[in-house]
Amino acid sequence: MNLLMLAFTICGSLTLVAKANWKIQRCWEKDIGHCRKRCFQNERYKLLCKNKLTCCIPITAQLSTPKPPPRVIYIEDITV
Repeated sequence: MNLLMLAFTICGSLTLVAKANWKIQRCWEKDIGHCRKRCFQNERYKLLCKNKLTCCIPITAQLSTPKPPPRVIYIEDITV
C-alpha cells in the first residue's frame, strides 16, 4: 500500500512539473512574440526573454517604435 501511495505521489508531482514546460512563453507587446533559441526565417530578434532565449517577432507584426528626438545642445553648455 505504501509503495502504491509513493508511486501516485511521484506521478502527480511529475505531471505538475511537466505542465509548466508545455506552455510556450510569449514576449513583447501584447504577447506577439515567442521565446525560442533561434528565430524562424519569417521572424526577427527583438530582445532577450527572462530565460535567456531570444524573443522572436514575426516580420509582419513588427511594431515601429518611434526614435527618440535628438538631444538639444545649447551653445552656452559647450566648454572648451
